[in-house]
Amino acid sequence: MSSALDKIKSMITLTNEPTSGPSAPDRVNKSHYRGGHQVQSLLAQGYHSKFDPLRGGIKTAPVNVPAQVGKESQRDHGRRNRDTSQAVPLAATNEQFKKLNADLEAALRVWNREKQQWQLERTQLMERNRQLEMNVGNPASSSTFTGIKTNGVKNNDLSDLEKSEMGYTKLESDLAAKTGEIKELRTAWRKTAEELAKLKSLEPRFTSNDDVIISNWKRLRCSVMDFCYDAFRKYLETDSLRPHIFAAYIWRTSILRILGHTNTAFGGDSAAAFGSLNEYFQGATCNGELTKKEHRSWKAQTASMLSKSSTTDDEAIQGYAYKIANIPFRFFPDAYDEVARSNLLDSASELAVQATELARLFACSLPDYRPEMGGDSYNGFKVNEESMEVVAQNHNARKVDLVRSPCLSKYGNSFGEKYDKGSVLVKAEVLL
Repeated sequence: MSSALDKIKSMITLTNEPTSGPSAPDRVNKSHYRGGHQVQSLLAQGYHSKFDPLRGGIKTAPVNVPAQVGKESQRDHGRRNRDTSQAVPLAATNEQFKKLNADLEAALRVWNREKQQWQLERTQLMERNRQLEMNVGNPASSSTFTGIKTNGVKNNDLSDLEKSEMGYTKLESDLAAKTGEIKELRTAWRKTAEELAKLKSLEPRFTSNDDVIISNWKRLRCSVMDFCYDAFRKYLETDSLRPHIFAAYIWRTSILRILGHTNTAFGGDSAAAFGSLNEYFQGATCNGELTKKEHRSWKAQTASMLSKSSTTDDEAIQGYAYKIANIPFRFFPDAYDEVARSNLLDSASELAVQATELARLFACSLPDYRPEMGGDSYNGFKVNEESMEVVAQNHNARKVDLVRSPCLSKYGNSFGEKYDKGSVLVKAEVLL
């Protein structure tokens, strides 16, 4: 019986424990990024949500995203693991509910059988006690008590009576303990059943696909380094730190600006209105007039609707592309002929497109994804191993000399909760 109860307790405990999120991919195939200029179509594997602003109902459905600038990459297809730490699959929850219910019923049947056995033993003990008490009152009527001594010393038969009474007392105590245990089990079961019912009643919310975002982030990071090596390969030594410096400069002056502004991801006048409203609601959230969940729900829903009805702002993308390509042009104005300039501008355009796609993914997600540099790139600070990985180091260096690319952090989950808790999805690349 105890084993059955222990099994049910462990099942309930496991049901109440939060699940862990998926781990980030450990490595990236860099040959993918150094090959042709490939661009993954935004939200090719994502989700779009339908939101009724009056009733607050949120439902999800697949997104049909218009074609983006650049070529579509097929490398990241197949990495569609959802954020299992946030969105509970209802089918799996239902199976867990059925299994837990079956295990509880089995345990209760075992307990009922043992309870009936205890009651039978109790009845037998009570009857035996009654018979023994009658025999003690009339020793001559029973051969069992013919050996009682007149000096009041109890013989072995009287010891049996004491043992019987002790057994009866112990059985009563065990029965009371088991009754309390089964009450606790039923209380825990009702709590678990209520939580499972609540999960089943919740409509699916915005689901964040961490793997897709991580893949796009690492692809963009490698593309930035490829651009730096290609743009300056004739003028840089193999072990030169200049590509890292140029990469950090591109991140700070261009990539982070694209990721921080939603207008680039959605073209047209509606995108400008979206950006203005987003800033207004962000201020209202900081003032406590709106909750973080309300703001993020509105932003994700509106961005998803815009992603279906509008394209990217090609003019803004080209502006960022010219700004990125102008970095090597400014340093080496006479080093590139017309063909080289055109190729370099194409590569810069691809960087801008990849950053724009990532910005759109951020905007359409209920969790808050944030690029974070981790400190001033020009003043040394200590390495944080949880959010940084060292890509180059001087022998005697102990502090960060340069942040080549920022870390990617995630706040909140797909249910609009826990925005005060963050986790690092991709570490920053730093040089010591």
